[in-house]
Amino acid sequence: MEMSWCFSDARDDPSIGVVILTGAGDLAFCSGGDQSVRGKGGYVGADGVARLNVLDLQMQIRRLPKPVIAMVAGYAVGGGHILHMVCDLTVAADNAVFGQSGPKVGSFDAGYGSTHMARIVGQKKAREMWFLARLYDAKEALDMGLVNKVGGVAWA
Repeated sequence: MEMSWCFSDARDDPSIGVVILTGAGDLAFCSGGDQSVRGKGGYVGADGVARLNVLDLQMQIRRLPKPVIAMVAGYAVGGGHILHMVCDLTVAADNAVFGQSGPKVGSFDAGYGSTHMARIVGQKKAREMWFLARLYDAKEALDMGLVNKVGGVAWA
């Protein structure tokens, strides 16, 4: 919810021209959903209703009329991998690691994330990423068009 509020504030604030999204430190950008709170039917709200609020956040980022730049240091896996992809640009630190882990834990983004990934890297590479659930370093991510630039971690 906090991220959604921040994006709403950024949208409405005329003094903000660009949004930079990054993790706290250089070990992880975002490691995805917390599987310890995921029930058999997926994520369930406090009201008992099953939902996946992350889709709302992804759409909010895509619709933001200001550029959103992901600055990725460390791991961007699972939902974190989708999170950087919905940003307009991605700058990866040398230590950035990208990939999907969902299939290993019985989870798959059958909605916006999977289709968006296929548009970025192509159908075959996207299927490889989903089916094999392997990790890719920053150079591999750059080579496949998953990120725009690779640099040091000094900014993390």
